[in-house]
Amino acid sequence: MNFLTIGERIKTARKALDLTQKKFASEIGTSQNVLANYEIGRRNPSASVINNIYKTFNINEDWLRTGEGEPFVLINKEQQFTDAYIKNYSKNVQEAASPALNIEMRIRQLRKTLDLTQQEFAEKIGIKRNTIANYETGRNEPVDSVIALICRKFNVKWKKERLNKGN
Repeated sequence: MNFLTIGERIKTARKALDLTQKKFASEIGTSQNVLANYEIGRRNPSASVINNIYKTFNINEDWLRTGEGEPFVLINKEQQFTDAYIKNYSKNVQEAASPALNIEMRIRQLRKTLDLTQQEFAEKIGIKRNTIANYETGRNEPVDSVIALICRKFNVKWKKERLNKGN
């Protein structure tokens, strides 16, 4: 039986993630002050705050609400790539979406951001590794359908008019 309060469970999760109150609060869209009040039991988090915590940090919602089960949710490798892309590499991905970058640079930046080899990246979108290599070196340009597939598969938004070909 777990006798921790919800505030104590939030604090336990935050410390397990090695995050400051300020960083944890920022990630879930609240202030450090409000988070501190949750952790000491002065306030109870709303349902939307609990939702943000478990979605942002892959914390088991049942454990967070009741103390039952394991604190962290195990996720598959593909979901980890997607989550890492969304949470930890948004700056790099925004740079990859920059109009100053051409499509070759965007593909390379996205692949490196996701920490994928050319082979792994190619397999995820169903094409050959050497095709990715040719895109990244500028030997070939991907057709619109390949760009659309990359956008769908990796949840990126590259507007067609912003893809500076050759620049």
